[in-house]
Amino acid sequence: MKKMTITGVPEHFNYPFIIHQQSQELFDWKVSEGGSGQMIERLESGEVDMAIMLSEAAYKLTSKNSSFFIAGTYISTPLRWGVFSDSSNAIEFSDENILNKTFGISRFNSGSHLMTLYEVYKRNLDPSKVSFKVVGSLQGAKEAFEKKEIDLFLWEEQMCRPYIISGHWKQVGLVQGSWPAFVFVLKKEQALIQLFEKLKDWLSFQTQSLNHQFEKYSPSIGDYFELDPQELLEWKDKVHWSEDFVFDQKAFKSLIEFMTWYLKE
Repeated sequence: MKKMTITGVPEHFNYPFIIHQQSQELFDWKVSEGGSGQMIERLESGEVDMAIMLSEAAYKLTSKNSSFFIAGTYISTPLRWGVFSDSSNAIEFSDENILNKTFGISRFNSGSHLMTLYEVYKRNLDPSKVSFKVVGSLQGAKEAFEKKEIDLFLWEEQMCRPYIISGHWKQVGLVQGSWPAFVFVLKKEQALIQLFEKLKDWLSFQTQSLNHQFEKYSPSIGDYFELDPQELLEWKDKVHWSEDFVFDQKAFKSLIEFMTWYLKE
């Protein structure tokens, strides 16, 4: 049976795919440490069939490339983006600093890039005055802070806890949209759509277990990602995996408004 090649970030959200990647007959798993920007490149090159992608990046891709579509919702709650600075040079997340400091991003059109611009949009600032430096990944951001190449960086809040605990970084802000965090982006090919339908049957069992028995999984998730299991229980209070994977466009109204603004800039 043909397998679907799926990519996603190496984060706790994707635990079902990561932990079952060696035993699953439905998919091959590829990690994209570079986030949604890297996933877009892999989809467009044909390296992967489907990506578990941030909604803002998915909307950007599907609005420009009709070969792909949003096949369903994966994480139905909004993502909490921490805003981080180097602890030795903590910077206020102010309008002045947004326009005069350098933001690290994994890639252009990645979540770290688009959500920085979402904050610019909310504050009615000039996006042409915001400076970015591509750092590639979370580890790349750590190295860029050490080299004083960036001043601020947006990433999923919980995944950055080890850097806070170690004293390397300080969280100076929070950015959060109102839309579901992650969606499935798929090529418009009938064979892949059929494979995705089979995948949903397996995945629904996994996400139901995570939603309703998370305390059973938090120690192994914490061990795998070097996160505190107790903190993960608190994190889970703000996170919900979809169980039916329905894509409801009404839930993305504010995202569409932001992306309309962004695509005009």
